[in-house]
Amino acid sequence: MGTRYESLDNDLELNESTYLVEPKCGERRHYRSLCTLVGLSMAIAGLDICYSAELVYASPLLLKYQVPENLMSFTWAISPLMGFTLTPLLGSLSDSCTLSYGRRRPFILLLALVIISGALLLSQSANIIVLTTGYGPLNDTQILHTPPKSMVELSGHVYRSSYTNMAIFLTIAGLAVLDFGCDSCQSPARAYLIDVVPVEEHQRAFSVMGICCGIGGSIGYMLGSFSYEDTSLGRVLGGQEQTVFLIAVSMFAVMVTVTVNQVREEPLVHHAGTPRRGFKQYLKSIVHMPPRLRWLCLHMMFSWLAVTCYSLFFTDFVGQMVYHGDPYSSPNSADFRLYNEGIRFGARGLMMMTMAFSVFSLFLDQLLKKVGCRVVVAAICGVSGLSFVLMMLLPCKAMVIVLSASAGLMLTCVLITPFLLIARYHDNRPVAVAFAGDACAVEDLDGEPEVRGLGTDIAVAQTMVFVAQFLLSVTKSPVQQLLYNYKGTCMLLGSLYCLAAGAASLSIDYVDL
Repeated sequence: MGTRYESLDNDLELNESTYLVEPKCGERRHYRSLCTLVGLSMAIAGLDICYSAELVYASPLLLKYQVPENLMSFTWAISPLMGFTLTPLLGSLSDSCTLSYGRRRPFILLLALVIISGALLLSQSANIIVLTTGYGPLNDTQILHTPPKSMVELSGHVYRSSYTNMAIFLTIAGLAVLDFGCDSCQSPARAYLIDVVPVEEHQRAFSVMGICCGIGGSIGYMLGSFSYEDTSLGRVLGGQEQTVFLIAVSMFAVMVTVTVNQVREEPLVHHAGTPRRGFKQYLKSIVHMPPRLRWLCLHMMFSWLAVTCYSLFFTDFVGQMVYHGDPYSSPNSADFRLYNEGIRFGARGLMMMTMAFSVFSLFLDQLLKKVGCRVVVAAICGVSGLSFVLMMLLPCKAMVIVLSASAGLMLTCVLITPFLLIARYHDNRPVAVAFAGDACAVEDLDGEPEVRGLGTDIAVAQTMVFVAQFLLSVTKSPVQQLLYNYKGTCMLLGSLYCLAAGAASLSIDYVDL
């Protein structure tokens, strides 16, 4: 028996032969107040707090453990491999989830636990070794009372030993888990907002979410810009990184709780005797992307390459290029202190980036209405690419702060406009025929009907961050070696990726946006 799709109030109503029945538009979507929209965006803001703390301290932590710089880049490939495989699967599962608690909220909570676990593992790796082996105190300023050949100093400088290797392994594992969780949790959080907000309120809702994202990122970078090592809080919690991450995950836990308690989700109904969507259909939804989604994902990939190249290596760039510090020098040397000062100053630059993004989001709704999404996206790619070039050519404190603000506009191309477009694609016609152009295109290559869920498509788009991280992890170090270990390689690559993102944006279908 064939599958019949009917359009009613820009929503989807499925008959008995389909897998799931969604509530109609009027039953599940109501006008949302500004306070509700802010509450729905709190989880995303909390994600950005954790993600910002990760960007500030992940690379420096690995460098302080004496991980070679070329190997450090490859450690960022672990999370993309996990995310590219699991994130679309989680999105597909959320589309068909029939739990009474809803479709999206269970996955938000699950991935929130993953984030908290990864953050604690990343920041507390040395202390975990102390607790499991029984050696030495937890004080970050003291040295473990272990034999000379297996000595580990918790303040950052690490002597090669079995304990050091364990600390490096736990740090890399924590980094992979935290990074995967931060990127993957954004998919159900955005799908949750789209599900419970009326179609006509999507632009306003995403503008509010952009503002909250910027504020959350600014808070995370601000946390990393202060020195806690000589404070009573830092001494109690075990050091700089431990303090920053513990504060970040505590704030994140509160914000997630606020979000999941904002709006009750209407559960889906699964008809008895009908098959659920299998793994085969899940893979097809990724491999056989509709043309609209394919071009959008290509643009997102280049945009994420630019943003990731900038944000992952920016603090290290400031520490070495602007402050002329050396992360491999002795922890008591002037070069090492200069590097740490550069890390903290770089955190302020990243804070300026997210603050600029937050301010820009205030005017994004009106800007889209006046000039259109195509012009906005192309202009952002051009301005951000120019900013990267100028930072590479003029690496000084003033340029770092000023140009970080202009580079922050690129966040719009990875955090707002793609998901706003996906929401438009799904709301303009039934989900079953979204992107297809006509009903016959709904059938897959085997002639079977294919229903594309909103959560699946958001997750597929979100996996572009994992693709970008993987490509960057395997290309950045070789390119830097070709350029004679030039520390400004990240800015050079970032400018090229902005140019590619701008070119790809010209082929995107912007519907009526």
